[in-house]
Amino acid sequence: MKRLQHLLLAACLGAGLTAAPLQAANEVSGYTVKQLLEVCMEGANDAREGATDELACDQYIRGVTDTVVILRMDTGLCLPKADGARSGDLSRAFIKWVYDDFSRRDLPAAQGVLETLIEKFACSGE
Repeated sequence: MKRLQHLLLAACLGAGLTAAPLQAANEVSGYTVKQLLEVCMEGANDAREGATDELACDQYIRGVTDTVVILRMDTGLCLPKADGARSGDLSRAFIKWVYDDFSRRDLPAAQGVLETLIEKFACSGE
């Protein structure tokens, strides 16, 4: 029986049929906390011309936040209600999080948003 398993494995490998496809390591994009902060600040500081930047900032942060919720990684987080005000609450928290420690600016943007959620929206008493 053991010999048969080895022969089948060798045949599959020889035919290029592996149990799982080979995959290159996934990479995080080069979009940094600093770059997202620039967009968020431009949106926050320019009421007329900054509307597009504000939308880009809010949508990026909302996208990461929604992903956390969909993947059920939100245990211990008390996020703002998912309404129109949520994006502003999240982006203001992100800006504050960066200003609390500027050494965070070189982190990937998505990691910065995740760390913001953990630090700024942890449920009290947990």
